[in-house]
Amino acid sequence: MVKTISSQELRTKIGHNLATIRAFRNKKQETVADETEIARTTLSKIETGQHEALTLDTLVQLCNYYGTTLAEVFDLGLTTVYNTMQPITVNSGGTANPTNLKKIEHELGTGYEVALDLLKNENAFLRAQVEKLTDSKK
Repeated sequence: MVKTISSQELRTKIGHNLATIRAFRNKKQETVADETEIARTTLSKIETGQHEALTLDTLVQLCNYYGTTLAEVFDLGLTTVYNTMQPITVNSGGTANPTNLKKIEHELGTGYEVALDLLKNENAFLRAQVEKLTDSKK
């Protein structure tokens, strides 16, 4: 059975991906708005999936601005993984929280291996930290 997707789900996914890419680029919505001439309120609505009149022209303009592809924005090709250690939040001023945001570029066949290696490394680091804390309490 083929999974169906609603246009709202797609807008939300695209918006989240654009917000993630913007945060990775360390850009504020206000900066993007000024440099692309897309209203900040429109950018905010796009990033939250609430801009029902989103056009392909606007998506292409944002992709060109961020130096990314439609495949990455639609999350169709798995050519790039944006790994957020915590959810990205956008405040009322349009500033995203890019804390712990990592970009891992990979080939289609190696994406999961790269992500798995990253998680293994993080796990080993956290285990070492727990051991240090445990040893210091003895």
